[in-house]
Amino acid sequence: MLYDSYHRYMEDYCSSDIRRLRGVMLVSGQDPESAAASIRRFGQDPWCGAAQLVLPEGLPVDDPGLEPIWQALHDLDLPLVVHPFTYEPPYFPGYRDIWDNIVVARTAALPWNAQRFVAYLILGGVLDRWPRLRVAFMETSAGWLHWWLKRLDMNMHYLSHAVDLPAKGLLDYVRDGQVSCAIELYEGADTAKALI
Repeated sequence: MLYDSYHRYMEDYCSSDIRRLRGVMLVSGQDPESAAASIRRFGQDPWCGAAQLVLPEGLPVDDPGLEPIWQALHDLDLPLVVHPFTYEPPYFPGYRDIWDNIVVARTAALPWNAQRFVAYLILGGVLDRWPRLRVAFMETSAGWLHWWLKRLDMNMHYLSHAVDLPAKGLLDYVRDGQVSCAIELYEGADTAKALI
């Protein structure tokens, strides 16, 4: 499998200084059972610091078929890293609506992909079923997280007839370390202070 070749490459690359180098394993959402087996196979190796899920277009993050992946990550206490993309697969939501403007695409794609991902993990009950599952969002900025969770909280209560409410407050998933987001350098001290 191509992913296994990548994992062997990461093991070789990180072996030059395993005390400070870690890699991210890739797992495919097209075959959750094989993905879970890969997580169990490579997830405890010294080079492996996290996993990134590659979802096929059209498969929701909270699809029940992905449960083997969540269980394997939970059991190994291996974090999930989400790094959205812009113009290459896996495509971000609304990628057909950017009308060839790379600035708009990159500005919208990265946080919107992360917003959708975290909403489905929470509202789909994934983080409640797997309380040791942690997800971190990279290169999406961090300013979106607080206001998105506030907006999601308002809408899930307003439309509570359409969704099972999560077990805890949405900001508690952040406070408990299940959801994290990297602050980008360009966001500066003002964004960091506002988030705190």
